[in-house]
Amino acid sequence: DKAGAPLSGATMRLRNVATGEQIRGSFLGDTDDLGEFRVFGLPPGRYVICADGRGQAQVNPPAIRRAAQFIPTCYPSATQESAAEPIVLDAGGLEGVELRMQQRPTYVVSGVVVDSNGAPASGFSVTLSRRDGDGSSGFTAPSRGGSATFVISDLVPGTYAVGAQQMGQEGPVGFEPVEITAADIEGLVITLKQPVEVRGTLKFEDGPPTAGWQRERISISARPSDRLASGRYVTPSPVAEDMTFSLKGLVGPSLISVSGVPTGAAVREIRYRGADIRGTPTQFDGDRRYPVEVVLTTRLAELSGRVVDERGSLVPGAGIACFPTDARLWNTGPLISGRARADGTFRRSELLPGEYFVVALSEADLQIIN
Repeated sequence: DKAGAPLSGATMRLRNVATGEQIRGSFLGDTDDLGEFRVFGLPPGRYVICADGRGQAQVNPPAIRRAAQFIPTCYPSATQESAAEPIVLDAGGLEGVELRMQQRPTYVVSGVVVDSNGAPASGFSVTLSRRDGDGSSGFTAPSRGGSATFVISDLVPGTYAVGAQQMGQEGPVGFEPVEITAADIEGLVITLKQPVEVRGTLKFEDGPPTAGWQRERISISARPSDRLASGRYVTPSPVAEDMTFSLKGLVGPSLISVSGVPTGAAVREIRYRGADIRGTPTQFDGDRRYPVEVVLTTRLAELSGRVVDERGSLVPGAGIACFPTDARLWNTGPLISGRARADGTFRRSELLPGEYFVVALSEADLQIIN
């Protein structure tokens, strides 16, 4: 702990800085009665190591406690993963890493769940998600009897989403983001809304590629713009023979994406109510008069160039990354990356016409983005 005493029962997690791989759970395990942990079989590299506290928030507890809790802490004693100091692991291993966990007071969130008409709801479950530095975690608990009210205690400062879902997989859901700093939150109202279905059509601007494309490989997906938002997974939709698709169960602003685009084509637009919503979180209302239109194009551009150092000499094998200057499009597909040839030149094909950033990368940078 902060005073230097051994802390047992803390759950350890590790992230490889270069690959982003998370190592947590039973493989890494909890600290023992001496506060010690051990993990083996790791490749050499740079790692961020963190510990999660032993406490957990409670829904509708019999009594409210105000004891301080240990909060997620990263080496050496950072409360945000972005402020952590990576450890460097070589083939000889590393011993004696000391992480001092921080404590924070706990707070309470209380409120009421109502239906779409504003009437008190019943028969729902309460969900809580917390945003951590590398992801999110949470739990679900049933409501208390027929009451529409709820109380969540033992919350440490942080960013959360408090949600509710009526019983049944397709039942109404609702959520509200909350930021806990140094006070309780009272009177939070969560409104249950029915998930919507979004229908759409896939089109080719100039007809499909002449050969080698398969409709069955194209898939349309939707995900909440906020990973804490609904806790629901929307099943990706295949494209039917008539080139239509349907996404069911959308809640809150969502991002539409396309996978399996055939070689020689790219997504030019995703149109909804007259606007291009590529990379833009969109609140869909389920009105069938306004379907989504995904437009693929084969009108693609090619970029070529060379990489030189400060003396003007060609740099063979340099890493190359290419991405649009429009930040909205950064979430619409993978980063286009690769290497320069042995003579320092590079060529990127199948790009949508537009403005791009082109970046020369070191070997270490190229490993991270790949």
